[in-house]
Amino acid sequence: MSAWSQALEKRASEMERRRVMHWLWKAGWVLLVTMILGSVTSRTAEAEETWVGKKVIQKYSDFELRVGTKVIDRKRLIEIYTVERENDSWIWLRAEHGELNGWA
Repeated sequence: MSAWSQALEKRASEMERRRVMHWLWKAGWVLLVTMILGSVTSRTAEAEETWVGKKVIQKYSDFELRVGTKVIDRKRLIEIYTVERENDSWIWLRAEHGELNGWA
């Protein structure tokens, strides 16, 4: 192999390496932007998701409704509740029938 062909081969491999590095650079930026946008979108969706206005029913008969430190006597009734407010992990429930309401 002549010096000329070795120089051409070296130049070709250098060009190929640069092309691959350029492609990897672009792919890395696309991945980074996709991850950032996905993170922002999922946080927005979580922030918009609310229980307010939804109808719920208790899963267990012995759950408690509270107003302040007072536990409301539900007389073990099974009720359908409407969520009226949220506060952290607490939801304010109002029974469809009757006057039961409180935080759960």
